[in-house]
Amino acid sequence: MRITTLRSAISRMRQGLRRTKHVVAASVLTGAALPLGMFVGPANAITTNTVTLYPTSDTYITSNSPNSNYGTSSVLYASNTAYRAFYRFDTTQIPGSATINSLTLDLYNVNSHTSGGNDIYTVLGAWNENTLTWNNAPGISLPAKATSATPTSPGTYTHTSLPTSAINAGASTAYAIGYSTSGLQHQLSSRENANQPSLTVNYTTTTSDDTAPSVPGSLTSTALSDTGASLSWSASTDNNALDGYNIYRDGEIIDGVSPSTTTYTDTSATPATSYTYTVRAFDLSGNVSNDSNSVSVRTTWHPTTSDMVVVSVGSTSASVTGYMNPNGLSTTANFAYGTTSSLGSTTSNQNIGSGTTAVQVNGTITGLSPNTTYYFRLQGTNSSGGSYPNPITFTTAP
Repeated sequence: MRITTLRSAISRMRQGLRRTKHVVAASVLTGAALPLGMFVGPANAITTNTVTLYPTSDTYITSNSPNSNYGTSSVLYASNTAYRAFYRFDTTQIPGSATINSLTLDLYNVNSHTSGGNDIYTVLGAWNENTLTWNNAPGISLPAKATSATPTSPGTYTHTSLPTSAINAGASTAYAIGYSTSGLQHQLSSRENANQPSLTVNYTTTTSDDTAPSVPGSLTSTALSDTGASLSWSASTDNNALDGYNIYRDGEIIDGVSPSTTTYTDTSATPATSYTYTVRAFDLSGNVSNDSNSVSVRTTWHPTTSDMVVVSVGSTSASVTGYMNPNGLSTTANFAYGTTSSLGSTTSNQNIGSGTTAVQVNGTITGLSPNTTYYFRLQGTNSSGGSYPNPITFTTAP
């Protein structure tokens, strides 16, 4: 009999598309006409850049279903109280030292209204589009950074100018979207929609530093959990000033840490799922190192039972077998049995290891009564929890 696994681990990670334009505005400082003997450093390039970014993650949450996740939805919902849409943009390419000249958020309206507009907030903590719910959502900035014009026509974009401070340059930037008029529910496209939202940033840099930091070394996974891995790496160096590290999971940035930090613990992953982590260093001039070595891990989970089979049945005993996946944690298993579905008796515990694939578990149930129907199941436990599938039956011989 096939026993359905208790959890299917689904991970959808997608890099957001980018379109970038670079315009050199001016270059200053040359050595001409300077007094003899004066040291002249490298020329400072004043560069104006316009970058259009598309979301790397998005979803929405609602208090009407506070534990539900909508990370794959092509339409996101926003309202005054009960709904919030979330968008994250990878703004790591924008140096922390840059001067932001303008910041525009373009949102595509699926429906329309005669009053109100999109309230745009910055998000104050980490989140993951595959796990975000109303109950675990991070805080948002108050009041709203800006409110859009009223979306009076469906199938159009609203272009909202944001304060130039409403960006987390050098890391990721996330916005939460509400709607200013009570009682109205607004619908917005997600990155899964053909009409993607976008963030356009115009900024200026003045720098003579084009040397990237050294690659972070010796990335290792020091511990695993149901929701991620703890990582550590060797510090990078830079010719000027290191500004921090970005952590990537399956190629998508999930967080950043300060230049003095060389450890990170991911707590937003999905149980029993394989991931690959890398780290990049970046400096105050916006230079980014190449990827560190990669570390592939599989998050842990409670054991799962896949199959249970009666091998042979006598009048007072039965041989049974089944398959159980320890899901990365030291697991003990046994067969529970009894004359009702409540079971009541068990065979001796077996240690089935801490692997990540199903292993065969065999058992012999003795002391049975002839010509009697019994229920049994393969069950197991580890530090994350237990597997207790529905039992199946067999009948002993007369």
